[in-house]
Amino acid sequence: MNAENLETYKNALNLLNNYDLNQTKRAVYLDIIGQIEQIRQLDFINYAVNKKLTEHIKQIRGTITQLTRQNRIIETIINRVEGDTERGIITDRIVNGMNWEAIADKYAYCPHQTLRIYYKGLEDIERRLKHRKGQA
Repeated sequence: MNAENLETYKNALNLLNNYDLNQTKRAVYLDIIGQIEQIRQLDFINYAVNKKLTEHIKQIRGTITQLTRQNRIIETIINRVEGDTERGIITDRIVNGMNWEAIADKYAYCPHQTLRIYYKGLEDIERRLKHRKGQA
């Protein structure tokens, strides 16, 4: 191989190397651009999800506030029941969510007697509410 051919060969090899390097750079740039686009899309999705979550959190807080008020009203009404046993049974059933068997065991009554006392307490509440409504 003469010097001129060697030089041409080197130039050709150089061009090929530059072409391969440019292709590699281009591929890397395209990959980076693709990743940036994915990040943008994820940011948009994240923004939308956060916005929805914020709305749901506000609704939940409002519901909690409303339920807390209602719970206070219920407890106030129950606390005005005259008999301790009636008040306790109503509280255990309505506020604490106990089942009838557990309530009967707690107060050492049969389930039928427990229900009778419960309904007696509810009648006391109903009477007080009607009386209060009549005064208003």
